[in-house]
Amino acid sequence: SFAAFAVLGPASAVLIAQVAPLPPRGSYGEERATPANPWMSWCAVRAVTLAQICASVGLVLSFGYADIDPPRDDGGHDPRAGVPFIVLCLGFYVQGYFSQRWSQGARGLEGDGAPSWVWLYRLFVAFALQLALVVSSPVGDVESGHYIYPIYSASYEHGAQFGAVHVIGTWCYIAVFVALFQAYGENIVSERFYKHATGSTVVVYIFHWVFVKIFAFWMLEPTLWRRGVVVHSPWTAGALTLLTLLFSVSCSLLVYRLLLCSPALGRLFGM
Repeated sequence: SFAAFAVLGPASAVLIAQVAPLPPRGSYGEERATPANPWMSWCAVRAVTLAQICASVGLVLSFGYADIDPPRDDGGHDPRAGVPFIVLCLGFYVQGYFSQRWSQGARGLEGDGAPSWVWLYRLFVAFALQLALVVSSPVGDVESGHYIYPIYSASYEHGAQFGAVHVIGTWCYIAVFVALFQAYGENIVSERFYKHATGSTVVVYIFHWVFVKIFAFWMLEPTLWRRGVVVHSPWTAGALTLLTLLFSVSCSLLVYRLLLCSPALGRLFGM
């Protein structure tokens, strides 16, 4: 069932694209051709999102860390524990790509002239997102002692529903951030900045967790342990979190710079 849910999201996107063709691609700011039926594009965005959410929830309910990453005497972890994380990240990317393409064809329905029921739909979704964010807050526990996404699975001692709600919460956070940046980050301040900010997004998205792992668990944690430092202050924890963010993003941007020097490799990341 894990494999079935892993392919459900991408497969559903391909099938929906057969019914609602993707609008033509274009550079930012260019007028794009309006599809014959913008409602089809609007519905396609919601359909592919719903399908991907269902696939991710089914996926987290179809495996257990107790089976693929049981406790070890040396405190290590089975590499298979990273497979769900990779599959879920790919699902987020697939949903984002198809939704962004279809949303171009549905822009005529998103403005001030949208029907009244669209505004009611938005109000309902906004309320549902806030409610889901509250419900999906982690309980401060990690199932396997391994800080990898998702932190809960079907084998979690308090119930498999924790993993499902945890993943739904992730989708809500994505929706909130997308809406915020669509509202306040749509202007091109600089052509050069826009080019690299958009081009590096996928690279940072893929590689940042690798550097988070290296810095937080291989560098920072051993250093604090050797010095006998236990972090209790929220200010210290916040500063360390910011430091980890700067390190991971900086290293990811370095990878992006190296990919720019190698066009053949860069094409693998859509550059």
